[in-house]
Amino acid sequence: MNKSIGTVVYLYDMKAGTSRSLLLSCARDYAFRCGIDKIDLTVEKTEYGKPYFPNMPQVHFSVSHSGEYWLCAFSSQNIGADIQLIRPINAGLIIRGWYKRHEMELVKSHGLGMFFDIWCAKEAYLKYKGSGFNWFRSNVDVGEECGIKTQIDGARIEKVHLPLRSYTACICGGEGDVTLLDYRTNKDVPEPVLYYIK
Repeated sequence: MNKSIGTVVYLYDMKAGTSRSLLLSCARDYAFRCGIDKIDLTVEKTEYGKPYFPNMPQVHFSVSHSGEYWLCAFSSQNIGADIQLIRPINAGLIIRGWYKRHEMELVKSHGLGMFFDIWCAKEAYLKYKGSGFNWFRSNVDVGEECGIKTQIDGARIEKVHLPLRSYTACICGGEGDVTLLDYRTNKDVPEPVLYYIK
C-alpha cells in the first residue's frame, strides 16, 4: 500500500447493484485511492464466515445492508461495520435475551433509536472480531451509564452519522472521526456516500 488514507465507508442505495458487484466496485475504488498496483478481488471466507481478500491482506472490509441501503467499510486494519433501518419491532423480547443491564437501561431511557444503535454496535464489534453469530450478541456489552462505549477490548466503536432518516450505522476498529465526503440522493445514479476516518 503506497499511502494510508484511513478507513473509507461507502453507502449505496441497494438498487445500485448486487452486494457482490458493489463490493467489487468499491474495493477497486479503495485500492485506487490507496495506490495499490496489484488488485486481486478474489473473496474467501474464514471458518466463521467473515469475507476477506486472501491475495490483498492489506485491505480489510466489512459489508452490511438493511432496508434500502448497503454499507461497506474498508481499512488497512481489521474492521467491522453495521447499518440498521430503525423500524417498529417488539424490542422487549430481544432486550431480555440479548441485552446487558446498562443496554436495557439505555433503551428504556432513550427509546427505539437507542435499541438499534446498540444492535449496530454489537454487530459491528462481532464482525470486527470475525467470530460471527456463533458467539452470541449477549456476550458483548456495549452499554455504559452515559451511552454506548467507545472502546471494547482495545477496539474503537464509532457511530457513523448518516444523512438518512430512520437509519443508524456503526463501525468498529477504525480510529478518528468520521467525516462525510459526498452524498447523492439520486437513486438512479450509483454514487457512493464516502466517509473517511483518519
